[in-house]
Amino acid sequence: MTYSKTATENLLAVNADEPELFLLEIYHPDQPARIYVCRDSVDFVGFGHTWKAFQFDFNFPNDQDREASVASISFVNIGGSPINDGMGNDFTLSGWIDAADGGRGVKVRVIQTFRSDPFIELDLTFDLESINVDQDKVTGQLRFNQSAFNNHAVARFFTPEWAPGVF
Repeated sequence: MTYSKTATENLLAVNADEPELFLLEIYHPDQPARIYVCRDSVDFVGFGHTWKAFQFDFNFPNDQDREASVASISFVNIGGSPINDGMGNDFTLSGWIDAADGGRGVKVRVIQTFRSDPFIELDLTFDLESINVDQDKVTGQLRFNQSAFNNHAVARFFTPEWAPGVF
């Protein structure tokens, strides 16, 4: 993996000059509206979008042996902070999830960058699952391509019923 000069300096520094900036693109493949937020106190303009400053917590996927990697995400839902979906509509996050088939099929793209040097350091896309919405928070689990777990590398198995001449 190649890092920018800014990222390399910040990774090697004991006290980094600037914090990393996490950007989230939240979308549903069947809906044109997308949500762009950044974990900061000031909006970020870059990569062709304005990323609205929004409070959220993101934990990277675990790396446990014999276990599917799972990340977690949590958004503040207090006061119904409106988020512009890029098409001129203001939604609360929970309202957008309701409009997106209750969150089924929602994807979350996580981008890591730096404000002073907008270069994509990390770009991961997850499936959002196990969504829980209450008055204070919207929480969920992020998994890598869940539909791939149902796909098999072998299209047909050689069994005595299918290929009796082999046995």
